[in-house]
Amino acid sequence: MEKEYIPFKQTVKLQKMGYNEPSIISITRKGLTEETWNPAVTNSEIIRLTKECNDNRRDNDLVLKKKDMLAAVLYQQAFRWFREKYKLHSTITSISQESWQFHITKQGQKLGELYEEDFYNYEEAEFACLKRLIKLI
Repeated sequence: MEKEYIPFKQTVKLQKMGYNEPSIISITRKGLTEETWNPAVTNSEIIRLTKECNDNRRDNDLVLKKKDMLAAVLYQQAFRWFREKYKLHSTITSISQESWQFHITKQGQKLGELYEEDFYNYEEAEFACLKRLIKLI
Protein backbone atom coordinates (compact mmCIF):
# COMPACT_ATOMS: atom_id res chain seq x y z
CA MET A 1 0.00 0.00 0.00
CA GLU A 2 2.94 2.32 0.63
CA LYS A 3 3.59 2.73 -3.12
CA GLU A 4 0.19 4.44 -3.49
CA TYR A 5 1.43 7.38 -1.37
CA ILE A 6 4.03 9.98 -2.25
CA PRO A 7 7.24 9.97 -0.16
CA PHE A 8 7.61 12.17 2.93
CA LYS A 9 10.07 14.57 1.27
CA GLN A 10 7.59 15.40 -1.51
CA THR A 11 4.74 15.58 1.03
CA VAL A 12 6.68 18.31 2.88
CA LYS A 13 7.22 20.20 -0.38
CA LEU A 14 3.52 20.01 -1.23
CA GLN A 15 2.62 21.28 2.24
CA LYS A 16 4.94 24.28 1.74
CA MET A 17 3.18 24.92 -1.58
CA GLY A 18 -0.17 25.07 0.21
CA TYR A 19 -1.43 21.50 -0.08
CA ASN A 20 -3.81 20.90 2.83
CA GLU A 21 -6.21 18.16 1.76
CA PRO A 22 -7.65 15.59 4.18
CA SER A 23 -6.20 12.11 4.61
CA ILE A 24 -7.06 9.10 6.74
CA ILE A 25 -3.44 8.08 7.32
CA SER A 26 -0.26 9.86 8.43
CA ILE A 27 3.29 9.75 7.11
CA THR A 28 6.62 10.43 8.83
CA ARG A 29 10.23 10.38 7.65
CA LYS A 30 10.16 6.62 8.30
CA GLY A 31 7.11 6.05 6.08
CA LEU A 32 3.40 5.49 6.61
CA THR A 33 2.28 5.26 10.22
CA GLU A 34 -0.27 3.03 11.83
CA GLU A 35 -2.02 6.21 12.97
CA THR A 36 -5.32 6.48 11.15
CA TRP A 37 -7.82 9.31 11.28
CA ASN A 38 -11.57 9.01 11.23
CA PRO A 39 -12.75 11.33 9.90
CA ALA A 40 -9.88 12.33 7.62
CA VAL A 41 -7.71 15.26 8.72
CA THR A 42 -5.63 17.92 6.98
CA ASN A 43 -2.01 18.89 7.67
CA SER A 44 -3.24 21.96 9.59
CA GLU A 45 -5.34 19.75 11.86
CA ILE A 46 -2.46 17.31 12.45
CA ILE A 47 -0.21 20.23 13.47
CA ARG A 48 -2.91 21.51 15.85
CA LEU A 49 -3.51 18.04 17.32
CA THR A 50 0.26 17.48 17.73
CA LYS A 51 0.56 20.78 19.61
CA GLU A 52 -2.35 19.88 21.88
CA CYS A 53 -0.87 16.45 22.52
CA ASN A 54 2.54 17.96 23.33
CA ASP A 55 0.98 20.53 25.67
CA ASN A 56 -0.66 17.70 27.61
CA ARG A 57 2.46 15.52 27.90
CA ARG A 58 4.85 15.68 30.82
CA ASP A 59 7.54 13.38 29.45
CA ASN A 60 9.69 15.54 27.14
CA ASP A 61 11.03 12.43 25.37
CA LEU A 62 7.61 11.87 23.84
CA VAL A 63 7.15 15.39 22.46
CA LEU A 64 6.63 15.40 18.71
CA LYS A 65 7.92 18.11 16.41
CA LYS A 66 5.18 19.76 14.39
CA LYS A 67 6.53 18.58 11.04
CA ASP A 68 7.38 15.02 12.08
CA MET A 69 3.95 13.78 11.01
CA LEU A 70 1.87 14.91 8.05
CA ALA A 71 -1.28 13.78 6.30
CA ALA A 72 -0.22 11.15 3.75
CA VAL A 73 -0.92 12.08 0.11
CA LEU A 74 -1.97 9.60 -2.55
CA TYR A 75 -0.40 10.14 -5.97
CA GLN A 76 -3.89 10.63 -7.44
CA GLN A 77 -4.62 13.36 -4.85
CA ALA A 78 -1.40 15.18 -5.73
CA PHE A 79 -2.04 15.03 -9.48
CA ARG A 80 -5.65 16.23 -8.99
CA TRP A 81 -4.39 19.11 -6.80
CA PHE A 82 -1.94 20.25 -9.51
CA ARG A 83 -4.75 20.07 -12.11
CA GLU A 84 -7.21 22.07 -10.02
CA LYS A 85 -4.85 24.63 -8.46
CA TYR A 86 -2.28 25.20 -11.21
CA LYS A 87 -4.07 23.91 -14.35
CA LEU A 88 -1.21 21.42 -14.91
CA HIS A 89 -2.46 18.21 -16.50
CA SER A 90 -0.21 15.16 -16.40
CA THR A 91 -0.38 11.89 -18.28
CA ILE A 92 1.76 8.78 -17.98
CA THR A 93 1.80 6.51 -21.01
CA SER A 94 3.52 3.37 -22.17
CA ILE A 95 5.77 3.65 -25.23
CA SER A 96 6.39 -0.09 -25.20
CA GLN A 97 6.23 -2.87 -22.65
CA GLU A 98 9.57 -1.74 -21.27
CA SER A 99 9.39 2.05 -21.61
CA TRP A 100 7.16 4.70 -20.04
CA GLN A 101 6.91 8.47 -20.41
CA PHE A 102 5.05 11.37 -18.84
CA HIS A 103 3.55 14.49 -20.35
CA ILE A 104 2.70 17.68 -18.49
CA THR A 105 0.43 20.12 -20.26
CA LYS A 106 -0.41 23.63 -19.15
CA GLN A 107 -3.76 25.06 -20.08
CA GLY A 108 -3.56 26.42 -23.64
CA GLN A 109 -0.37 24.52 -24.43
CA LYS A 110 0.10 21.79 -27.03
CA LEU A 111 0.56 18.25 -25.78
CA GLY A 112 4.15 17.13 -25.56
CA GLU A 113 5.95 20.38 -24.77
CA LEU A 114 6.90 19.14 -21.30
CA TYR A 115 7.72 15.46 -21.21
CA GLU A 116 10.32 12.88 -20.38
CA GLU A 117 10.53 9.29 -21.47
CA ASP A 118 12.41 6.04 -21.07
CA PHE A 119 11.39 5.08 -17.58
CA TYR A 120 11.53 1.34 -17.00
CA ASN A 121 8.23 1.14 -15.12
CA TYR A 122 5.10 3.12 -14.44
CA GLU A 123 6.07 3.96 -10.84
CA GLU A 124 9.37 5.58 -11.92
CA ALA A 125 7.54 7.71 -14.49
CA GLU A 126 4.87 8.65 -11.93
CA PHE A 127 7.47 9.74 -9.35
CA ALA A 128 9.50 11.69 -11.94
CA CYS A 129 6.31 13.41 -13.12
CA LEU A 130 5.44 14.44 -9.55
CA LYS A 131 8.95 15.84 -8.98
CA ARG A 132 8.72 17.80 -12.25
CA LEU A 133 5.31 19.25 -11.27
CA ILE A 134 6.76 20.41 -7.94
CA LYS A 135 9.75 21.94 -9.72
CA LEU A 136 7.51 23.84 -12.15
CA ILE A 137 5.81 25.77 -9.34
